[in-house]
Amino acid sequence: PKLINAIPFTPVTGTRLLVTKGVDADILIHQMIHFIEQQSSELGISSFHTLFCTEQVSAHLQSNNMPRRTSVQFQWFNRQYTDFDDFVSYFTARRRKSVRKERQKIQAQDIKIKRFHGEELTRVEMDFFYLCYCQTYLKRSGHSGYLTKDFFNQLMNTMKHQILLVIASRSGEPIAGALYLFGKQQLCGRYWGALEEADGLHFECCYYQGIEFCIEQNLSSFNPGTQGEHKILRGFEPIKCYSNHTLFEPAFHQAVERFIEQETPGIEEYKIRAAQLLPFKQVQ
Repeated sequence: PKLINAIPFTPVTGTRLLVTKGVDADILIHQMIHFIEQQSSELGISSFHTLFCTEQVSAHLQSNNMPRRTSVQFQWFNRQYTDFDDFVSYFTARRRKSVRKERQKIQAQDIKIKRFHGEELTRVEMDFFYLCYCQTYLKRSGHSGYLTKDFFNQLMNTMKHQILLVIASRSGEPIAGALYLFGKQQLCGRYWGALEEADGLHFECCYYQGIEFCIEQNLSSFNPGTQGEHKILRGFEPIKCYSNHTLFEPAFHQAVERFIEQETPGIEEYKIRAAQLLPFKQVQ
């Protein structure tokens, strides 16, 4: 078993260590890692990992013999856009036309999209979304998903004002849904599922509706989740994410350290090339 410092099911960068003001974080982290190493045999753990931490925390961990691994995500940033049309006006003509055609396909298929959050969100919408969530996992892996219906009900009961639920309907019947969570600054896309197939529906529910919501609510960024180069052409920019790792068997630790050193230049190059594919017009 491994010791993991992370937020379950949430590949979103955030605070992973809580440190009292005035305390030297580097000294505290050094003491923490030393304690974990001392306890590793008793706990029966082979390694310690901190995932999706901030760059500052990652730097502290790296200086304490926890090599940093860098990865790339794609996020959308709100540059004070007034609406969705204003956002795509910064695209090249070709990409702007492509995005608009994708959105027009939804209307052409007689699909209606509605967003629910706060008091608008009821158990009816959440129950339907749970069906969509289970359907996604059934398609991918043959099981109904890791999270239970009670989990989603509790989420609605305790965090209703931090949930955005997008429901797509055709001929008055719901066919798909996407679940987001948001705070004061950021929207995070988490789960999606569909009971019927429809061209372009995933892009509409999981990306374009999220962008529109961020603009309306004046949120500064939108993290739609990991992976997916297809996000680049829709205005999601590559950013770095950080994790740190230590293995208590020296030979394994050294092997991981060498791998990270060899991998890092490729990750840097990948980020640069991904940025070159963004659809925005070149600034003159």
